Amino acid sequence: MTKTTEAMAARPMTIANVVGSFTLGVKIDLKTLVLQARNVAFNPRRFSGASMRMRDPKATGVFFASGKVLVVGAESEELLTVAANRFVSIVQKIGYPDAALHYLLVHNITGSGALGFRIRLEGLHNEHYRFCTYEPELFHGLYYRMVEPKVCFIIFITGTVTACGATSWDDVLEGFEKLRPTLQKYELRSL
Repeated sequence: MTKTTEAMAARPMTIANVVGSFTLGVKIDLKTLVLQARNVAFNPRRFSGASMRMRDPKATGVFFASGKVLVVGAESEELLTVAANRFVSIVQKIGYPDAALHYLLVHNITGSGALGFRIRLEGLHNEHYRFCTYEPELFHGLYYRMVEPKVCFIIFITGTVTACGATSWDDVLEGFEKLRPTLQKYELRSL
């Protein structure tokens, strides 16, 4: 198999990133966090949050003095929950025993996949203009915003599809399966 046919092979949607947030229920001193926890970066002149990197599960937590925490880089919704619990545990160990996991919310799930065929983006845009944004002079991908489920897909001429803006993985998979028949109509056939 050559590199071009390898790149054209169909690939199911896989999760690339899950973003979520939660609150600790207590206010925290970010300088204490920096001094007592590992892998924490904080520069108050540049950004008001302190970021803590974690290796297992791989995720980054951005902590704010208000007790709000943003978690990015998790590879699934389950790993987001595990990472959030580990961040809470770390905060408890450095002197905030009342800290707890409150209001864990998934904000965005990003995934990618490949259809296995090339797509005529101009034709897709012309016939589905209500859902599409395509400006090839600015960006080579076509944005396809689904209404139900609420997911945005970025579609490339190569057949690669990126999903973003979903709040559950089931929405991404459902949206991709709804979109696939539409995209097959715009398959770019070689001469």
